[in-house]
Amino acid sequence: LSAAGITNTGTAGISSLKNLTLTAGAGGIDSNGALYAADTLSASATGHTIVNGVTGTMDANDIVIAAGTFNNYNTVIAGNDANITTTLAFHNLPTGRVPLIVDNYTYGAITTPHDSGEYNCNVFGDYCDQIWVRAQTLRNTQTLDGPMPVQKGQIIAASTINLDYGNSGTNNASLISAPNINITGTGAFTNTDLHLDKIDYARRWRDYKTDSTFG
Repeated sequence: LSAAGITNTGTAGISSLKNLTLTAGAGGIDSNGALYAADTLSASATGHTIVNGVTGTMDANDIVIAAGTFNNYNTVIAGNDANITTTLAFHNLPTGRVPLIVDNYTYGAITTPHDSGEYNCNVFGDYCDQIWVRAQTLRNTQTLDGPMPVQKGQIIAASTINLDYGNSGTNNASLISAPNINITGTGAFTNTDLHLDKIDYARRWRDYKTDSTFG
């Protein structure tokens, strides 16, 4: 199928018992329905945009995608290999708001593991120096400021995923999974996994009193 632009709506599907090849011009490919091939599914929109939308699915033994930009919001599943090449941008995204990570600190009591006692006192013993070593523990327990999106972009291959994202790539709270994954590009690739940490800290400091005749 070759056209200036290809739209596959949510209630539609294009299926092949062998190979399925989609080639689009400036209108790109916008699919919210099913795309299936028993062998190879090829989708091409050179310099333009391919979107696998919120209800879109792409399934085949091998999947080959070539575009200026590829935006995935649902599932791309290859029984063997998935090869994705974009010259401008690759986005694997969830549907809905992505929560932010929030730091939550709890502070332990301040203790004094060392006290020098008074020293350098004057002849009357009423003006002295003293050093205290203070200690405190604190814990940062990270949480999310809202629920995770119900749906995330998923690109899965049973063998290998080769991803050349071009100028920029984003995998935001979504999944790229295969036994072998090769990711290349000329710009930055941002992988936001939203994992949460629990971090324990220990800090120490000194307090000084300098009040002697010699200080």
